[in-house]
Amino acid sequence: MDEQRESCRRHNVISGKWKEEESEQKMKELDLEAAKNAPVYDNDITDKADFMEIITFFKNIHSPSTLFDKEYYFDEGLGESLQEHVDDIKSRFPQINVQVRRDRDGYAIIKTQYKPTYKYNLEDIEKFNAD
Repeated sequence: MDEQRESCRRHNVISGKWKEEESEQKMKELDLEAAKNAPVYDNDITDKADFMEIITFFKNIHSPSTLFDKEYYFDEGLGESLQEHVDDIKSRFPQINVQVRRDRDGYAIIKTQYKPTYKYNLEDIEKFNAD
C-alpha cells in the first residue's frame, strides 16, 4: 500500500501536476477523500451472519447422530481387546448404544448409535389424556 501511495505521489510530481514541496499534503488530501468515498461495512452484522452460517453448517452436518451412528470393523490384533474397546466407548460416551457382531469370517463389527436420554419419558407424555 505504501509503495502504491509513493508511486502515485512520484507520478504526480514528475508529470508536473504537483510540486515536490506540496506533494505530501496533496497525498493526505487524496487519502482523506478516498476514506470518505469508501464503502462502509457493518462488521458486526457481517460477522454475526458468518457466525450463524457456520453454526447452521455444523448443526446440519455434525449432529450427534451423524458423528456416532456408524459401523466399523475392529481389529483385535492391534493390542486392545474387543471388550476393552467397547468398555472405553461406553465410558467416554454414555449415550451411545454399542452393538458387537461378527461377520462370516469371524471379524468383529462394532455398531454405535446415538441414543439421547431425556429428562421426561416422551411416550408417557404422548399417551397422557387430560380428560
